[in-house]
Amino acid sequence: MSEPVGHGDGPALPVADVFESSAERLRWLPITLCSTSGTLRLEGGRLSFRTLMRKKVVFDIPVDEVHSVASMSSLGLHLWHGSTRYRLSVGSPVYIPSVGQAATGVLGQAASIPGRLDHDRKNRQDTATWLELLRAAQGPPPEGLRVRRPWPGWTWGVRVVLATLVLVGLITAVVLLTG
Repeated sequence: MSEPVGHGDGPALPVADVFESSAERLRWLPITLCSTSGTLRLEGGRLSFRTLMRKKVVFDIPVDEVHSVASMSSLGLHLWHGSTRYRLSVGSPVYIPSVGQAATGVLGQAASIPGRLDHDRKNRQDTATWLELLRAAQGPPPEGLRVRRPWPGWTWGVRVVLATLVLVGLITAVVLLTG
């Protein structure tokens, strides 16, 4: 039996009894309004994602049925189960400063930078571990299935900018129509 690998233990062996981390299930736009926070867990040959708020199980699948695992930018995973694609951003998206760092103003923000960098480094490390574990355990895609590769990282930024422009346009229209 291999040593259980927990959250943030660094690079993992290709086979682990348990590994989990926080994750965001991304939908059509990679912003918090369009994602679901939860816990991604690999245990006993099964991969699952459970939401944080209602503890709803989004998926619980045998890991050997997962296929076409790919990196999505440097903090995300793109994986398939049969004909269903899942996009996940690994780690917590927001670093919450400790009480000592929560001072207001520029000094408080500057003091939180080392913690934010450590948090980002940990998220990248967890993403690398997930990629290693899932690629080692993945199976082949079903016969005849067309697997789309993840979009390049710059396209996600374009989507965020476009969504922001649409929201600004809608808000401006509402203000002009009601003013």
